Amino acid sequence: MFLKKRSFLEKYKKILYLPIETHSREFHSKLYLAYQACQKGWVAIIGPEYDVKKLAQYLPSGVYFGIGFHRKSAKVLKKLKKSGHFVLLQDEEGLDRWGPELYKEYRIDTEINNFANYFLCWGEEDKKIIESAFKISINALPVGSLRLDLLNKNLRKIFLENVDEIKNEHGDFVLINGKFGTINHINGFNYYLKDLKSRGWMDTSFKKQFQNQRFKFQKIIFEKMIELSISLAKSGQKVVVRPHPSESVDVWKKKTEKYSKNIKIIRSGNIIPWLMASKIVIHNGCTTAIEGFLLNKTIISYRPIKNPNIETDLPNAISICLETKEDIVNYVNNFVLDKSNITNTASMNILSESVKINKSSKDSTNKILNLIENIPQKKKISKLDILKNNIFVEIALFKLKIAKILNKKNFSYLESKCSKLDVVETKKILDLFFENKIGHQKIESSEISNHSLIISSK
Repeated sequence: MFLKKRSFLEKYKKILYLPIETHSREFHSKLYLAYQACQKGWVAIIGPEYDVKKLAQYLPSGVYFGIGFHRKSAKVLKKLKKSGHFVLLQDEEGLDRWGPELYKEYRIDTEINNFANYFLCWGEEDKKIIESAFKISINALPVGSLRLDLLNKNLRKIFLENVDEIKNEHGDFVLINGKFGTINHINGFNYYLKDLKSRGWMDTSFKKQFQNQRFKFQKIIFEKMIELSISLAKSGQKVVVRPHPSESVDVWKKKTEKYSKNIKIIRSGNIIPWLMASKIVIHNGCTTAIEGFLLNKTIISYRPIKNPNIETDLPNAISICLETKEDIVNYVNNFVLDKSNITNTASMNILSESVKINKSSKDSTNKILNLIENIPQKKKISKLDILKNNIFVEIALFKLKIAKILNKKNFSYLESKCSKLDVVETKKILDLFFENKIGHQKIESSEISNHSLIISSK
């Protein structure tokens, strides 16, 4: 594929670019989008965001599905728009948010409207907040979420083998999902602080005060959650802790090492099979509560302290909220799985106000594909320009290799969230989609770079 990337893709009329920020969060859902797109004659480029955005600048124009509306995206999207790409954007963390004004301040850069064709929203509430951030009309559509598509009864079957493996290894366990990248960052607190400042998230006295409040709040919750995991282990419960992708696994292991027989710290694969295999899910303000809820799991939010200015509301609102570790230990020890333990209809109503819950026949994936099906065809360029762009692609990827060496700590963090995609793993999942009668033709994968893959019909 060296010096042939642009030439190879020129034969395709419809190209979809799918960058991934966090593998465990996005890989399966974006691969499903790629799979369904290929059923309709598309070809997809999928891989880590830092790789795909480099490729897309010099490969043929198509649809680029970007991540988030924040300042860091604007510079890249400006180049992609100039290259002729049709740009879709969705905030992967759109439900894990503070109040509307804080969300707009921290997560939305209004300049990004110059480069986005559509803003894809989780639901009507999300749409209203996003629209209110801009002074002009924008194309905002409530489509739901690709990640939630995977929870429908037919699609979740692809995880059953993983669920059986997890149950065989860990038996009956309580799942604790971490969300403590703030004060337990994989590269340390100073790295996180520097990143916040580079984003402009601490450039006023108000922002500094808010962030300092958040640090203190997260530190307390983190320590309380560790204590809870130990209390559950002491009571005889098996506990699996899933740290957030931005968190240090080693810190969790060190703080719970005396109870390692009953407490396992694991961060591998998609969260869905772990949710399905668990008997109870415990969190504090984590979006995985929504996925667990839709899988009919019993969800507990541990809230030893409360601060509505800091906390993200929705995950807690659909959970059973308990304030002491003693209450949770008692609840878990006396737990019997029946309908009375599963959060009620009121919680579903709350969720439906914020998230568009789609039927499988009209899921987010199909809505997105219907949206992009009739976009203008890519522009034709001369053979000389194709040759130039083949060279520019390789130069861009070479520069990326140099940048990884010069900014080793930063890229080690990015790669910890999403490293190179594995062809064998990808093929297995694509085959599972086909075996579950999703789509009428088999789809294959092949490498386009050291990190990213081409997904296409055979």
